[in-house]
Amino acid sequence: GSDQQRATAARVIHYLPDEPDHILMTLNEAIMKGRVWAPRVNVVKVNVRNGHTNVVKPGRRSITFWASDFHGNIRLGYGYQNFTGSTKDSERVFVLVEDNGSLTDLTKTDWFSAEENWFEEHSVEGISEDPNVMYISAPSQYGTDGIYAMNMRTGEILETVFEHKN
Repeated sequence: GSDQQRATAARVIHYLPDEPDHILMTLNEAIMKGRVWAPRVNVVKVNVRNGHTNVVKPGRRSITFWASDFHGNIRLGYGYQNFTGSTKDSERVFVLVEDNGSLTDLTKTDWFSAEENWFEEHSVEGISEDPNVMYISAPSQYGTDGIYAMNMRTGEILETVFEHKN
C-alpha cells in the first residue's frame, strides 16, 4: 500500500575465482512498514554475464550482514532481533553458520557475553582461511584500532595482524 517504501542495497562478498562468470553478493531489500524498516538480506550468486541470480542463503529477518569464507561458503551472520528502529534498543544476533547449514548463536558464548556492547568496539572484517577464525578490528593497547585473528568459538585472539603504535 501507500504506507510501504522499498530500499535495496547490494554488496559483493566473494568473487568466486573458480567460477569467473559468477560473484556472491548480499542483496538487501528493506520494506518500510509504518515507521519501521523490515530488512531481509539474501545471499545470491550472480551471473555477471547475463545478470541471472540464484538465492544461495535466504534472508532471515534478524540477519542484516552475511560474511563468507575463502571458498565462498557463508560462515557468519549478524544483525538485530526485534529491531525497533534504534540499535540501542534492539537485541543483537550473531551466528556462526556450521558446515551443515545450522546456526550456532555466538551471543550465548562466554566471550561475547563478557562484553556488554561487543559490536560498539569490534567490527568483523572477514573470515580467514580457517572457517572458525574471523578477522576483527578492535581497540589496541596503543589507543588505536588493530586487526586481530580471533577464534569464533572461544573468543581467543590468535594473532595480531596489525597494530598502529601512534
